[in-house]
Amino acid sequence: VWNGRQVLPEGWADFMRTPQPNGAYGAMTWVNTGTPRRLPAMPADTFMASGHRGQVIAMIPSKDLVVVRFGRTGYSDYDELYAWLGELIGAFPDIAQP
Repeated sequence: VWNGRQVLPEGWADFMRTPQPNGAYGAMTWVNTGTPRRLPAMPADTFMASGHRGQVIAMIPSKDLVVVRFGRTGYSDYDELYAWLGELIGAFPDIAQP
């Protein structure tokens, strides 16, 4: 919901971040569950669309945060990219849960 308007069908975000049998993938997104976590520098509730050359849409419900990154990163540098994203996400406080 954005500004009181339903943007996605109800339940779609939950579906996107629900791990499939392999545990690393949701519905068109990577999820950060399991042991070890796929993205250890990021909160466990992170789910992420990862595109060509490091384009990323990372969604972090515990921080009420979406990070969109358009850029070009070599495939061999993804570990550094994900570490940087973890630092960026860590700069935002967790939101109070109801």
